[in-house]
Amino acid sequence: MQLDDDIKDELLAAARAIEIAGPKHGRPLVDTLKQSAYDNMKEIRFTSPDGTQIWRAAFAFDPERRGVILAAANKQGKNEKLFYKKLTALADARFGSHLKALAKKEKEK
Repeated sequence: MQLDDDIKDELLAAARAIEIAGPKHGRPLVDTLKQSAYDNMKEIRFTSPDGTQIWRAAFAFDPERRGVILAAANKQGKNEKLFYKKLTALADARFGSHLKALAKKEKEK
């Protein structure tokens, strides 16, 4: 799924705010995804520019201390439990792949 440019802009603005504040940034912009297999998995909370959509983007900081945005979806009107189950599963899979790629790269040095 491709994100519309206005949603990308909102996500980028939220990510920049986190970059400035650091990984300890908390609510209302950031919260922990407790269902994740990774203790450091978080969500960025933001809305569409017109306020009609409620978005969540899963991210984590990797061992190199880089923030990695892993998945994003519109939460508006969705079953909360199912929404987070899907978002977290996708983010966990992508983060696991990212960590494996980093480990492989490190091993090849």
